[in-house]
Amino acid sequence: MLVPLVLLSLVLSPLIGPLAGWLIGLTNFVTEWVWRLLQFAASLEGLVHIAAMDTWRLVVAMLGVVLLLLPKGIVPRWLGIPMMLLLLAKPVPLESEVLRATFLDVGQGLSVLLESGSGSTLYDTGPSFGGSFSAADQIVLPALRSRDWQVLDQMIISHGDNDHAGGRQEIMDAIQVDQVIEQGACEASWERDGIWFATFGVSESGSRNDDSCVLLVVVSGRRLLLTGDIEARGEAALLSKFAMPVDVISVPHHGCESSSTPAFLNRLLPGVAVISAGYRNRFGHPHASIVRRYEKRSIRLLSTVDMGALEIILDAEGMMIREARNQASGIWRRHGSHRQAGGY
Repeated sequence: MLVPLVLLSLVLSPLIGPLAGWLIGLTNFVTEWVWRLLQFAASLEGLVHIAAMDTWRLVVAMLGVVLLLLPKGIVPRWLGIPMMLLLLAKPVPLESEVLRATFLDVGQGLSVLLESGSGSTLYDTGPSFGGSFSAADQIVLPALRSRDWQVLDQMIISHGDNDHAGGRQEIMDAIQVDQVIEQGACEASWERDGIWFATFGVSESGSRNDDSCVLLVVVSGRRLLLTGDIEARGEAALLSKFAMPVDVISVPHHGCESSSTPAFLNRLLPGVAVISAGYRNRFGHPHASIVRRYEKRSIRLLSTVDMGALEIILDAEGMMIREARNQASGIWRRHGSHRQAGGY
């Protein structure tokens, strides 16, 4: 209603000024009442979150809408209703012993969603800046809803810095969280769908960064390690507790110059390292010397700055990596999904 009225008033403005003015007034009236209607609908709290779906399901649902809008007598319009019900279909769950780790693109911060067939775990929440921006509201919660997660089994807060814990309360207000694991009391382990999870603190130095709560995930003999903001001292402490090769690692402290020490990389020998950082962030993360350190060791370095959200699937067959920027781009860009069997 609004767009035709605005366009028509613009066309008539140089020709019939009074009529154009009347149409602008009508547009204002319609806008006011549409806004009131939206406010009323929002107050009902009757939201239905629809999970992400395959293209074919979306096409069938859209054809159902077309059937419902066709003139009477052409085809039975009721056939459109079951076609539209595909919008409410649940996503196909992951198989047992399959882990999907999604490094969400939260800018200068970290948030990783870890999913298996029957549950989900969130490691950090990304930043929040008062009323101007919240990664929890605009990125993390929509990601959870798109995968149809109504409950988080665990929410792990590596440490209290805003870029890691800024959205904690917003997530807890919006979705059920069964267990919160955080710095200072993060010793825990559990098994889900044949996947082993363990959280632990690496040091007690009094440094918020070095005392980050670390998460280790083991699936079909493959290891994923999320490191929070540990720096050189925290990395040394980690090696005293855990010093075996890993398949995937989050680059400590977003690639800060005081982290990713040679000893740390030489002992863990990660196959893939993910940098979660903001575009042209004021800290200069990742530092050029850190990038060279990974490149020298032939460690594959991925960044949310360049690739958007990164989805990594680990199972007995190997590893599959999907880059959101390629997956969601136009047809003129090359897609970046591939599987690496038995290694990298």
